[in-house]
This record gives sequence, C-alpha cells and structure tokens, in this order.
Amino acid sequence: MESQELEHSEPIFVYERAANKQVLGRWMLAGGVGAAILSVLGFVLALFRRVDQLALHSMSTFPMIIAFGLFTGGWTLIRGPRRVRVGEEGIEIEQSSGTSQHRWSEIGWVTVNATSMAQQQRLDLFDQSGVKVASVSEAIEEFDDLVATVKSKVADQRPAVAGDIQLRKARKSAVFIACFAVVMLLVSASIAWMTHEEQRAAKLLKTEAVEGVATIDRLFLAPNGVTTRVEYTCTNEAGETGSRNAEIEPAYYAELTKAGAKTVPVIFVPSEPSLSQLQHGEVHEDDFLKTPVGGYGLSALVTVMCLFFLGAAVLQWNGWDIDYNSKTSKFSIKRFGEGD
Repeated sequence: MESQELEHSEPIFVYERAANKQVLGRWMLAGGVGAAILSVLGFVLALFRRVDQLALHSMSTFPMIIAFGLFTGGWTLIRGPRRVRVGEEGIEIEQSSGTSQHRWSEIGWVTVNATSMAQQQRLDLFDQSGVKVASVSEAIEEFDDLVATVKSKVADQRPAVAGDIQLRKARKSAVFIACFAVVMLLVSASIAWMTHEEQRAAKLLKTEAVEGVATIDRLFLAPNGVTTRVEYTCTNEAGETGSRNAEIEPAYYAELTKAGAKTVPVIFVPSEPSLSQLQHGEVHEDDFLKTPVGGYGLSALVTVMCLFFLGAAVLQWNGWDIDYNSKTSKFSIKRFGEGD
C-alpha cells in the first residue's frame, strides 16, 4: 500500500534503535554459528558411533534448533528499524533499506507478537484489509512506550475495524492450528501403535519362539561405513517367510564373512516368522523411547499437547484468545480487543 507523503512537521515522539541491541544481535549471530558447528560435529560423531535417539537429538537436533533461534533473533536485532517517528498524522519507520510512512487512517490494527524461535517482541501494523504493512522489533529504545503510543493513535481512528481484522486472522490461524493438531494426533496414535507392536513382539519372542536357522540374504556395512549388519530370512514349516535387518557385533560380522556363511542361527516365532532375533552376536539397542514407559509416555504427551492446540483453535475461531500478562506473569482468556 502506497501512503501519501506525511507533513514534515515536528514529530511528537522519536524512538531510536538501542546501541546495545546491535551488539547483542552480533553476539547472537556468532552464537548461532557456534551452535550450528556443534550440531554438525554431533551429527558426524553419531555417524561413526552407536547412539540412541535421545543422544542423537541432544547432539545434533537441539543445537541446530538453538542455532536457528539465535540466527533469527540476531538478524531481527541487526536489521530492525533505526528510527521510528510517531506524529499526529501517522508513523514513519526508517530502515537501512529506506523509510516507510503510514497514516493512522490507513492502519486498521496493531498488535505485539513474539518472533518465532527467538521470542523477541515485535510490533506489527496491519492495514484495514488485514495485510501487514510494517514491523518494529524491540531493538527500539522504550519499546513499551512506543507500543502504547501507537495503539492509542490507532484506537482513535476506527475501533471496530481492528476487531474485524483480528477475528479474520484468528480464524485463519485456528484452521491451521486445528489441522496441525489433527496431524500430530495421528502421529501420536502411530507411536502408541508401534509401541504396542514392539511389546507384543517381545512377549511372543519370550513365550513362543523356537530355535532355527535363517538364510543370510546379505552381510553389509551401513551407509556410515562402520556399523555392521546382516539381513536374513526365516521360513516356517508352512513355507511362510519373514525377513529382518539387524545390527551385529563387528567380531561376529568378521566371523560370518570369513566363513562365507550362508545361514545364521536364530530364534523366531513360527506363527509369525518376521518376529525373530539372532541367537548371539546381535547388538540390542537400549533406547528409552522403545520401552513401554517411553513410547506410551511420548504418545500421551503429544496427545495432551494436541488437545491443548485444538482447544486454542476453538477459542480463536469464536473470538477468544489466551493472553499472557508479562507484568503479573499470569495467563487469562479474553475476547479480542480486551486486555493489553
């Protein structure tokens, strides 16, 4: 939206970017580089060492998430507006890329959001059709005072417009949140089902398995070039088959390779030959997420989160929002247009 030129009268308020925020932004970018390097090193280390899922996420995934958050926050602080002028007719935002001007009569709604990952406050300005036209990060000095001033100016224009815009945007957000929650509920159900199947398989192997000999399909190294594996097929008396791929100890791998082995001793469930394990030499993972407590616990946690998201979607669709008051550190449910 192109704005008409504002009058060059003396502004009521002028807000400058804080110098310490610029320095903080640079340090955050440097920290992001460090976290990204740590993530890559952790991933490479996991390729050449046997680690469980929790260790892999701790070594690689979590550092990369931190790196992304630091990059986002640092870039926001460095590339944010240099100066903001608030006058009687409108707001002028000066950035390195140029200066934008917006009249109060053109602004339909303003709100304070938190930037993704970095959780820094940001003042967003929307036109009367609900399109975001400008943003001001908390890198500006006296950010809270700027927010209060801008909100009061916009409120003096057309109060009903803000509520309509907020409801339209909230309903779009509600649809997205609800879809995400449904997808995650399906993921939760799949985790619970896989945990159930793993426990059922373990019980059958313990109570119904018999000793037997399986045909080796191939002996090979995993893509990391280190982990030794064997793929084999079990066959029951009815001719039904079941294949499995298992990690084995390097010494056992060398023994089978040297002997040119075509078969390997196993125990398997006759009624379900796909349920089997090697009689010796197999590497068993000690993964907490594959235990009943870990698997069902993760499924329950994801389900609770999904129910919360679905509840939030219903509230937003009906014009309610979950509000956090930073002064009292309390959450509350309010209608759009109420509260801060």
